[in-house]
This record gives sequence, C-alpha cells and structure tokens, in this order.
Amino acid sequence: MNVRRYRHADAELWNAFLKSTKNATFLFNRNFMDYHADRFTDCSLLFFENDKLRALFPANWEKEERRVCSHRGLTYGGLLMAADVTAAEVLDMFRLLTAWYRKELGAVSLLYKPIPYIYAAYPAEEDLYALFRSGAVLCTRAVSSVVPLDVPLAMRTLRLRGAKKALQNDLYIDRLGDNDGYTLAAFWRVLEQVLKKYHQTKPVHTVKEMALLMERFPKEIKLYLVRHNKEVVAGCVVFVTGKVAHIQYIASSDQGREWGALDLLFRHLITERYKGKDYLDFGISTEDGGRTLNEGLIFQKEGFGGRAVCYDSYEVPLTVAFTDEKADAGEKS
Repeated sequence: MNVRRYRHADAELWNAFLKSTKNATFLFNRNFMDYHADRFTDCSLLFFENDKLRALFPANWEKEERRVCSHRGLTYGGLLMAADVTAAEVLDMFRLLTAWYRKELGAVSLLYKPIPYIYAAYPAEEDLYALFRSGAVLCTRAVSSVVPLDVPLAMRTLRLRGAKKALQNDLYIDRLGDNDGYTLAAFWRVLEQVLKKYHQTKPVHTVKEMALLMERFPKEIKLYLVRHNKEVVAGCVVFVTGKVAHIQYIASSDQGREWGALDLLFRHLITERYKGKDYLDFGISTEDGGRTLNEGLIFQKEGFGGRAVCYDSYEVPLTVAFTDEKADAGEKS
C-alpha cells in the first residue's frame, strides 16, 4: 500500500470515490469542503493498493502547532474507506499516514475526529481500533441527541402541548424554495440574534456561504421555517445524508418560543418529513469540548426522544505512534 498527498487535480477522483465508501457523506465532497479552502492548508491523503484507491483522509495542517487535523472545517472526519477495507488494512493506513506526516511536514500530533457510527452505510469503526493501537488519547467528547426513527421514544407531553399551542396560534411550516435567498436571509437574522443573545457567538457559516452550499447541494441541504402571518418565527437547516437527517442550525424568536414553534416543526420532521430515514440528529448540547452539558438545551431535544450519540476527537502523538514499526511513507507530495 502507498499514500500520497491530495492535489487539486484529484478533485474528480476524490468525489467519485466517495460514492463507493462505507462511511462518507456529502460533507466530504470537494465542492463542500473547498468553499472555505482559503481558511485552511489542506494536507489530505489518498491511499492506494496496486494503483486502486482504497481510502481518503481529509485533513488540514496547522503549521505553528505542527499539528494535522481531520478536518477543522468539518463536524467530523477520519478515514473514508472503501466498503471492503479490513481492520488490517486500516492499521497499515495509520502506519503510513503517521509516517508521512512526520517525514513530510514534521508534524508532532494528529487531531482525529471519527465519523459517528450513525452515518456509516456499513460498519466502519476499524479506525477506532487503529487509534487505540497508535496511543491516541480522547480529548473531546460532545453529546448529540439522536432519534432512531424506526422506533422513536414517545414525545414528552410538554413538547406535544407546545405543538398544539403553535397550531392554535396559526403557526404553519414552510420549506424554503430553491434559490430563495430572501427567505434564507430572514431566517439567518433570527439565527444570528438567538446565537448572540443566548450563546454570545455567531453561525459558523455566513448567509452567503450557506446560500452557496444550498445551491451546490439542493437535495442535501434544506431549510424549514415556521411562520406566523408570513413572518419567520423559527426554523432549522437540515443536512440530509444517506441514513441521517442532521439539524445543523436551530433558531426561534421570542414569539416563536412562546408559541411552541419548534415543537411543531420537530414533530413534523420526526413523524412525517424524515420518518423514512434511520436517524434524526439534533446536534450537540455540550460546550468546552464536552466538559459542560447545556441541560436546558438537551432537555428540549430529549423531549422529542433524542438520546446520546457521542462526537469524539482524539489526539495522536505522532512522535511515538507506530515508531517501533516499519512504515513506508509512500510517494512524496
């Protein structure tokens, strides 16, 4: 097996391979990854066996820290593997990538973010074993609330009352039409106000970036709104993958909170719109790398039947990982 660095000319090969992997989602498509390419120094790798592509590793390089990250611009990362890749092959891949980053970049550490199991089309946790073998240390653990849509728990009475109250106040659900930039901007204003007021932060994406991504991935990125007399009072952005509907952004105005707008919306997504998916992922309710649990936020999500799936990250010390074993770093970049 050999490895080489990703080049821009590999974009078509990269994107085509994603369709044959057992654990990739559209977030790894280069048309998604590269919308913010100016913010990161890409150091992704491609793994070959007898000239046949077997895996991809999306990553970026942090020069000052001499650290490789998988990938700072994505919620999760890790090896993207062909469906028939084995545990022994993944160990070889880890030996190659640790040796390559040590030799070619002088890296001393690797931040690795495994893809949560709910996103895999076929079991794909060979990398977790390789992390163990490489001496990796768990450094963050975020708790996301996930509803298994084939056997969801009953929603709490509080959430059902909220949905009923929303209907009594004439709230209704609307999905963003294609290229409706005006409606997206209206939701983004609500989102920015909520994040600033309650979390002292702002969206990871600007409204222009989200509009661009929605144009590139119209089937995968959806915006759902709750309106009152045409005014946007709540909504969410949903990233749709093969098995999972992941809620990327959630926001409700003060009026929407009072009227139960999100209760109405989430009941709709769970029982109607995405009932054919395996999971609905509400996203994380932790802060500071998982050291703080936002109990109010997770209480709402658990009220819809969401229970914990962890989003982890591991620190791999490249100064010691597999240094006692032979590894050929493959082709140079």
